[in-house]
Amino acid sequence: MGSLIISLTLVPVLVKLFIKGKVSEEESFIIKLIKPFYNKILNIALRKKFTTLIIVLIIFLISISKLFLIGTEFVPKIR
Repeated sequence: MGSLIISLTLVPVLVKLFIKGKVSEEESFIIKLIKPFYNKILNIALRKKFTTLIIVLIIFLISISKLFLIGTEFVPKIR
């Protein structure tokens, strides 16, 4: 909770103090490269909502099933 408060209050103030002048808001090369593919996939996902929901549900269930394969003891017992 503390990190959320810091990130929403202190960080913007520090940025304003340390960055002087105008800041350009250009998209990077990678964003320009990926954006058309992202938009295409997003439009397909929004058009086929039921299919998207089924795919997400299957991925979620697979990830939940993998939880049982992970060991439950992350900290070794102290003797």
